[in-house]
Amino acid sequence: MRLFLDWQIVRKGRPWRDYSYFVAGSIPFVERRRSERNLLRHYLAHLAVHGVEIGFAEAWGGISSLDHLGLVAWQANINPGEDTMATLERFCVAAKDLEIDALYRL
Repeated sequence: MRLFLDWQIVRKGRPWRDYSYFVAGSIPFVERRRSERNLLRHYLAHLAVHGVEIGFAEAWGGISSLDHLGLVAWQANINPGEDTMATLERFCVAAKDLEIDALYRL
């Protein structure tokens, strides 16, 4: 089992959790769709430099199962004092692109 430490919210978890959250929540969905696989390869290459070897297929499968975490977090984070809707929209589009409904058989 591969684990990592996230110093923003300290916990054990999968290394693609931060990747998934950042890419889905921070990059406009048109750009994400165009570059997310190459960004993941780049991320995995940098992990490998530090001795963490993870295959692309394993990481990509992990991303699709974790995207819902950002979606749930941002639905709970709607704040009238901040612009949270753009990020929520990015998470919603990512969930649709990754076919999250099929993961949960909805």
